[in-house]
Amino acid sequence: MILPKLVGTRSQLQKDKCPPVVVYLLFYSKSSLFLLELNSKSNLKNPESIRNIVIKAIERSVMDVETWKYSRIVQQPFDELKQKFKLDPSELPLIEVQGESKHTLITTRRIIEKTEGSFSVVEFEDIDDVIYGLFKGQIDHPVLSTFRIVDLYGDQIDFQLETGKAAVGLIKSVNMVRKLVADR
Repeated sequence: MILPKLVGTRSQLQKDKCPPVVVYLLFYSKSSLFLLELNSKSNLKNPESIRNIVIKAIERSVMDVETWKYSRIVQQPFDELKQKFKLDPSELPLIEVQGESKHTLITTRRIIEKTEGSFSVVEFEDIDDVIYGLFKGQIDHPVLSTFRIVDLYGDQIDFQLETGKAAVGLIKSVNMVRKLVADR
């Protein structure tokens, strides 16, 4: 397959009234390779597409999802989580970590943690750095630990994560959403 060459920026092409541009994105991992075709009229950054891309990336990189103790990939229906975390109508949940006193949710727009009536929230657009710390732990004996978000204003916010195999899913989701949001 021959991939087209991009001949200008989107604003230049819109200003010059050029026809829609076709862009090909190549995704690969050890076990799969696929090509995603996008044209300038499609909306790659809508919540459904972000969710689909992130969930597929998680599924390709994690091990033994059924052994996760505190974490899970969120499946439909989302109504209960949307209500509990007060999500926007277009915001979709990806991964949740449920501890005894904290409940953390990674969505297509934010990281939210609910603790006894209070919320800690950070938007992906506001994240400057993520510090995962010692997320490996003992692989076969997961515990709840924390990871730290540093936002653009220098504030540091800690969220819970499950150590071991489940940490890979959470880390992959945070990193992928950050990348997709930054590419908007």
